[in-house]
Amino acid sequence: LVRAYWRALDEGVNSFFNAATATPILAARHAGLQAYGVNFTSPLPAVPNWITARRNFLLTQLATVATNFAVHGPDTVTNASNLLVLTGSAPVGVQTLTVHGVAYPVDWTSVTAWRMRIPLPAGVSTLTIEGRNRNGNLVAGASRTLSVTFAGQDVSPVGVIVINEIMYNPRVPDASFIELYNTSPTHSFDLTGWRL
Repeated sequence: LVRAYWRALDEGVNSFFNAATATPILAARHAGLQAYGVNFTSPLPAVPNWITARRNFLLTQLATVATNFAVHGPDTVTNASNLLVLTGSAPVGVQTLTVHGVAYPVDWTSVTAWRMRIPLPAGVSTLTIEGRNRNGNLVAGASRTLSVTFAGQDVSPVGVIVINEIMYNPRVPDASFIELYNTSPTHSFDLTGWRL
């Protein structure tokens, strides 16, 4: 939630919230009202000056949470288990982290720090991690490719991933769910594409 707040401020100061954008709009509205005989004091230059002052203040605040996109660690990794835990940082303009274009769950441990868990198949995997804004566009500089090796064996999730709980027809609308549980003490699984 705090990160979304910073992201909204960042988007505002880098798009609509600036005097250059507001001045022609204010001038046109003022001229239009005057043409209809509405006489009032022009908002120029007072409102654009206020916008500039507020924007400059917001930029100083955004500087306190500024960071570059990073995935911590080397480009080549050998992992002892099939669950790779990555950490890194991302600017507040990044809303989603993807692996090969697919959004992955992320734990934001601070305004700019993140942690992600990725199940690995046996062998060598090439992972491209990208940071995307709220429109799904790649944020400039927010990409890194890693080569990860898991030397262990693949384990089938059949019979290992089980239905643990079913909430059918709850009293609260749209609150039904099915809970899955991984009984394996050593392996994690990617359930992308699974259907019930």
